[in-house]
Amino acid sequence: DIEIIKNLGGEYLLNENPQNKTPGAINFPLVNKYSVSFRWLRYIYILNQIINYKLINNNSTWVDIGSYYGGLQGLVKKYYPESKIIMVDFNHQLTRSYIYLKQLYPEANHVFPNEISSIKSLESLPKGSILYVEIADYEKLNNFKFNLATNFFSFSEMWSSIFDQCMDSEIFSKATKQFIVNRFVSASFF
Repeated sequence: DIEIIKNLGGEYLLNENPQNKTPGAINFPLVNKYSVSFRWLRYIYILNQIINYKLINNNSTWVDIGSYYGGLQGLVKKYYPESKIIMVDFNHQLTRSYIYLKQLYPEANHVFPNEISSIKSLESLPKGSILYVEIADYEKLNNFKFNLATNFFSFSEMWSSIFDQCMDSEIFSKATKQFIVNRFVSASFF
């Protein structure tokens, strides 16, 4: 995985983002002189793809379905600090994301799930805002247009009816760009 990232021009991302320097990180053993884990390598790879393919810029709005603890979002925000990031997940995952991202970006405008209904437009939010949206409120985002809509791995864990609902939503259909990485064959353990 390290060699793939290096071959794709992302070695600087490995050097600039050692995992053991992130909030709450344990002292990861070095792998070929890099502080990484399998998950962190995946995040670095995805970040490299976002950069290489110019999927967002500093004026972009990015919605990610299934954001887990915010690791990828924290990396992307480092390189696109004024972009607006909207994370959709279960409440307990959003809590993890907030705890992590608040430590990285304490001055950012963090918008909580109970505040989503009051937002009339994403343009009205300060640059660099981070929004936390519960999966049950996914449809409330239909009125917004996103530059990038993403999902990394959680679509393959969903019931097919929920997957279809997400893919057929206005969120994905109206997004300027979509970036999805999922397993072709998967079984949910839920």
